[in-house]
Amino acid sequence: LLSLLTEECVPRIDAMKIDAEGEEANILLPFLRDAPVALYPRLIVMEYVPARWETDIVETLLQHGYRIIRRMRLNIALRRD
Repeated sequence: LLSLLTEECVPRIDAMKIDAEGEEANILLPFLRDAPVALYPRLIVMEYVPARWETDIVETLLQHGYRIIRRMRLNIALRRD
């Protein structure tokens, strides 16, 4: 994700929807580890299927300053102010 954003010269992310069929943690964990905080999306909406995850990505996002703003049937929305 970080490589793609860097290649495309994306300066910030206002909102991101991610549905990677259980691979959300594999995409977001390296991004959170390596990306500058200024590039963290302000809003993330993602499929919420913790049974598919090896790592609880929601807990990781909470540790990175996000808060849950809405839970839906299949998705969760988190915001970082």
